[in-house]
Amino acid sequence: MTPARRSLVFICAFALLVTQQPHLRAQGRGHPFSGLQKYREVTLSDLPGGTHRANAPRVTPFRTSDDESFARHKRPREIVIAPEATPLIVASTVAINDTGFEGVNFADGGALPPDTQLAVGPNHVFEAVNLRIRVWSRPTTTPRVLYDTDLGTFFGLGLFDFFTVISDPRVIYDPVSDRWFVSCVTLDPYLTYVGEWRLAVSNTNDPTGTYTLYQAQFNGEFPDFPSLGVSDDKVALTGNAYGLPSSVFLGSEFLVANKADLVAGVGAPASSFYDHPQVVDSIQAAQSLSSTSTLYLAATPGDGGSSNLQVWSIDGVPGVGGGASVTTKSLTLQAPLVVPPDAVQPGSVRIMTNDARLNNLAYRDGFLWMGGNTGCRPAGSAAVRSCLHFAQVDTATLTLAQEITHGEPGIDYYYPAVTVDARGNMVSVFTRSSNSEDPSVYTSGHSASDPTGAFQSPLIVRAGQSAYDASPYDQRWGDYEGISTDPFDNGATVWIAGQLMGAGGGMNWTTWIAQVSAGSGGCQLAATPTGLAAAGGNAQVSLTWSASAGAASYSVKRATTSGGPYATAASGVIAPSYTDTGLNNGTTYYYEVSAVSACGESADSAQVGATPTAAQPVAPPTSLKATGAKRKVMLSWTQSTSTGITQNRIYRSTSSGGPYAAIALIGANTGYTDTQVTGGTTYYYAVTSLRGPDESTLSTEASAKPK
Repeated sequence: MTPARRSLVFICAFALLVTQQPHLRAQGRGHPFSGLQKYREVTLSDLPGGTHRANAPRVTPFRTSDDESFARHKRPREIVIAPEATPLIVASTVAINDTGFEGVNFADGGALPPDTQLAVGPNHVFEAVNLRIRVWSRPTTTPRVLYDTDLGTFFGLGLFDFFTVISDPRVIYDPVSDRWFVSCVTLDPYLTYVGEWRLAVSNTNDPTGTYTLYQAQFNGEFPDFPSLGVSDDKVALTGNAYGLPSSVFLGSEFLVANKADLVAGVGAPASSFYDHPQVVDSIQAAQSLSSTSTLYLAATPGDGGSSNLQVWSIDGVPGVGGGASVTTKSLTLQAPLVVPPDAVQPGSVRIMTNDARLNNLAYRDGFLWMGGNTGCRPAGSAAVRSCLHFAQVDTATLTLAQEITHGEPGIDYYYPAVTVDARGNMVSVFTRSSNSEDPSVYTSGHSASDPTGAFQSPLIVRAGQSAYDASPYDQRWGDYEGISTDPFDNGATVWIAGQLMGAGGGMNWTTWIAQVSAGSGGCQLAATPTGLAAAGGNAQVSLTWSASAGAASYSVKRATTSGGPYATAASGVIAPSYTDTGLNNGTTYYYEVSAVSACGESADSAQVGATPTAAQPVAPPTSLKATGAKRKVMLSWTQSTSTGITQNRIYRSTSSGGPYAAIALIGANTGYTDTQVTGGTTYYYAVTSLRGPDESTLSTEASAKPK
């Protein structure tokens, strides 16, 4: 295998829960690939949760296709082509927004390496590692775990999958479809020799709800180191293909699926499979953070010694018209990438940094950002260190826009994950260690206003508490970290999940989740609404609040229980007021209001409550008197006893008891003079009172004859 390819033959295998659905198998040696197929649905909140089952740790041995070449690259004294680190270091504009919280740890996940992944939706935070997934409610103060379970249970592995290994999770929240996508790879290396891509697609935007599960099976092969990417209309899965049981590297491959079919839960979604070998191995698929129908893939040769950066552009949609089409372009980096030396830490154990392949890929507004490890020579140092390498590609011209190689004397950096915020700033999370620093979580980036090639001074997010030692297993770390832009504020904020060492040493890795932002200005949320007030009416509640700075509109949320759960009663409300109609009289309703701008939605206002009440009938005026005079009749009455009277309506007839015709609508007065009369004719009158649209019955009748 090229650098850091793995056979995924785990040290231990164990039974998971029995699945209720049949396990699909590939169709025989003549049909090695089954295509993407639905195999069941699963509701996360219905699965067994709680603590991780008591198992021996699952360890993924490190394996390459050219052991001799790789070993040569990993001996620092023989690395003679390592590039120099980027000399341009600028002050950091990245701010750590909160102290963060601990994510899944080794005791929970029980696997080496964790393959940390993170996705954030409007209301949830989702972390996936080997071998566990966990979902939190969107934390405002203290995060609250909603549910967690092991990865195998989520993807439906059961008793009959005793030898099936599951690994390499990836997770994405996609704002375009408002859905969650979770992928992994599975294989049976002992009995059936079946390898699989597995993909879970949520049915709603609630990640604790129901998912449709898909699998694409390979008979006698498996797709290692999978990647997951999305565009507006496509989903991509990539992998490094290995033969089973030989573990011989066959080349890279990828699959492109119709996203609409996946979201709709179609049994056999339209897809296109691009078999091995591709031009470059360890392909990464881009998560598209702005609208694009083109889905991008990229890769660098993991074995190092090459300056090739390969980019794939995928247009069209499988199953639609002419289907998907793929074009590729080879770009040249400034210097060949180098397999980095293993990272130092306190003590004699070194941490494996794997190779020079890309770790992830993000697209926004016409540019791709990507990152990975490389060996470099920091300024002022002759020693080669493990360094961070980033590249930005202009997708309009498919040219290299800039590169960054960051390293420091005596310090090792490894396993960066990158994303791009709403202002075009690149943000990264990575691990750092040295002879005096335990493996710790750091963040940094490149602001859109920074000079080309500049990297900001790294900031520590969470310090490690001990040195790492996975003995008797390989000193595996990574293989990647987690990062996600925040749809809550339209990508102005970034969430990171980094691996570090907890207390106690040994294999006791843990993960740390925090929010960061890259610079001031740009996209800002509207202010949270204040002054919310509610008044109950007949089958309705009238709401008013103070206008919020920066608000384009408001969302009104309603619940029948204090504290929620809330549902949206109205969105796109322009004025700072709203009347909620069609309610049940006698039921108390609770309301919150949020402000919406181009950057997203503010936090909710303070809660208010009100109870609609059936309106009492409007009482009619009393003591109506009519007095005839020359060419007129003068009326007087006592006003209605009902409160809130706004008008009176005058009725007249030439017959006692009617029928009456309305002749005037006046204010809330107690008299009126009718001048449209004929002398000698007797006229009969009645008056009503109005409260808004509600009108009383007729008053008692009064009559008079003008002269």
